[in-house]
Amino acid sequence: MNRLAEYKVTEKKAEAAKSTGGDTAAILRQSNVKVIFEHDGEAHLDRTVALVNRTNQRNFTKNRLPDVANLEQSKRLAHNTTAEVVMSLATERGPLHFADPNKLSHPYHQRLNTALKNVAKGRGNVMLRDPAALIDGTEDMIDLNHFKPDVYHRMYRATQDRFTSAKAA
Repeated sequence: MNRLAEYKVTEKKAEAAKSTGGDTAAILRQSNVKVIFEHDGEAHLDRTVALVNRTNQRNFTKNRLPDVANLEQSKRLAHNTTAEVVMSLATERGPLHFADPNKLSHPYHQRLNTALKNVAKGRGNVMLRDPAALIDGTEDMIDLNHFKPDVYHRMYRATQDRFTSAKAA
């Protein structure tokens, strides 16, 4: 773009800002944009994978979501109960942290949270994600895959043993 075209674009932006008084919310209201939150991730899985891969590429990470593996995981998780989904995700993504203030604490969740808090204490590299579309009754998830393998595996094995024995009871 040449300099004259850049000046014209800047001038149009300044005029638009003056007409709304600099209020960005007013600009959005005037644009008549409609926003819809869809909670069915299965219908848009291919687009989600493409966006995640593009975001990872811009962040210079090498973690890519393979289309086939992601589709298989979502199909498998679609028919599981909450407890089975927890175990399935724990083996693939790391243990989960459940925090839903609107629901009573579940014994499985309490055991999982205790182990997670012990490992995550004092760590700065804990990521929060929203798995609400996959698991009913969860608010956020802590991904502990960044931790040293020995810490992660010790904590995960202890949690899995407790979780499995509690599920069988």
